[in-house]
Amino acid sequence: MIARWLARLMARVNFFYGVFSIISLIFFIYTLSIGINGFFRYNNFHKEFVGKSRKFVELKKRQDQINRMLASLEDKSSWEMLSRKHLHMVYPGEEMFHFYHERN
Repeated sequence: MIARWLARLMARVNFFYGVFSIISLIFFIYTLSIGINGFFRYNNFHKEFVGKSRKFVELKKRQDQINRMLASLEDKSSWEMLSRKHLHMVYPGEEMFHFYHERN
């Protein structure tokens, strides 16, 4: 009687070991595939992050440059310099000379 009971118990245990082994194998393969996909996804995200970080730094520098330019526009001498440089404006009675340099 005990032998039969032990034989049935071992059959159940072997069955549960088999089921547990199959479930464990499926879970392992699923985890492995997610890990590999996650690794490649991480590399893509890292490349994108590095590129966007560089662009952000460049844009931040450009913003600082524009802010400095705007702050300098509060000074009268900066307006005078810009009008002379870009608009070729002169005070009454001043003469402007253009020198042209020939390149070889």
